[in-house]
Amino acid sequence: MVIEFDLKHMKNYLEHWKRLTKENLEKREVGEIVCKVDDKYELISSSSPLDCKARGGEPVAFFHNHPSKYTGIDWGEPRLSYGDIGWGILNKMPIMCVGADTKTGIRIRCFCADIDKTESLRTELLTAKNPKEIIARENPYKECLTY
Repeated sequence: MVIEFDLKHMKNYLEHWKRLTKENLEKREVGEIVCKVDDKYELISSSSPLDCKARGGEPVAFFHNHPSKYTGIDWGEPRLSYGDIGWGILNKMPIMCVGADTKTGIRIRCFCADIDKTESLRTELLTAKNPKEIIARENPYKECLTY
């Protein structure tokens, strides 16, 4: 499954995600999915690709924040955790974006998956005893957009 998604569409959501990250620095982690239904893109306040599929759509991107003040973890620049990467692989998410508070303000970084690598890793992860080792060895997500 390959979903063509022009990264220009992503820019429509970046300001919104920046504001959402700022509003939730001291609260909680929030997530949203960009869902393609027919030829339109919808933003769903959910962390489940099933909510997109229930609308008859395909998930093309997932955003979540790393609320450093809430968790007490200074993430530095926004990056995907091992758990984020595993979730993206298992849910066949083409684009993963994360927002965080940095020394220079709120930043959003998006990572695009190599679909071929994702498919082969997915099979491996489903039966893995230590998924972190697999992800550390081969991360299919590469940075494709910073805002």
